[in-house]
Amino acid sequence: MSRKPISEATRKKMSLATSGKNNPMYGSWKGKKHTPETLKKMSESAKKRTRRPFTRTAKKNIGDAVADGFVSGKHDHSTQPKHYKHGHFMGTKCGRVFFRSALELGFFEQLEASPIVTSFEVEPLWIPYMAADEKRHRYIPDLLVTFVGGMKKLVELKPQFQVSGRNNRRKFAAGRRYAENKDLTFDVWTERAL
Repeated sequence: MSRKPISEATRKKMSLATSGKNNPMYGSWKGKKHTPETLKKMSESAKKRTRRPFTRTAKKNIGDAVADGFVSGKHDHSTQPKHYKHGHFMGTKCGRVFFRSALELGFFEQLEASPIVTSFEVEPLWIPYMAADEKRHRYIPDLLVTFVGGMKKLVELKPQFQVSGRNNRRKFAAGRRYAENKDLTFDVWTERAL
């Protein structure tokens, strides 16, 4: 079924009927502002929205795209302080991963060389926890290490001086609970383990 072509005269009439002040969108929000009540409703609605976690495939695709950007020179690490050691580590047990500190790099190298480690994933998942501010946050452990024999260990890498911080203790408690429920073990590794 084909439509009858619209004549030029009809097109002009349609255009005039919806142009300028005749257009229903003309000046509809010009000079108007949301009421405080509406702003409050919008804010509460935004707070309720939660972002679904990325799948492993999505994380890998995002990571690859970001890595390609750094390699090609489109991006740099200028947001990270210059005195921090950071970059990419390439291993047979983990693939290409980003490290954010000399501590992470040291452990990645150690795990790669270890004969009892079959593989390890960097930042493999997130765990909800209640922080000291009494708000829900997400804790992302640094590693999921798989050993020969199939044992898996969730690992947090921290400098020794940060281990006893209140928020870190809450994160670690959430990590231990999660690990118990998933038949994993949970450990905090510091520079003393290197």
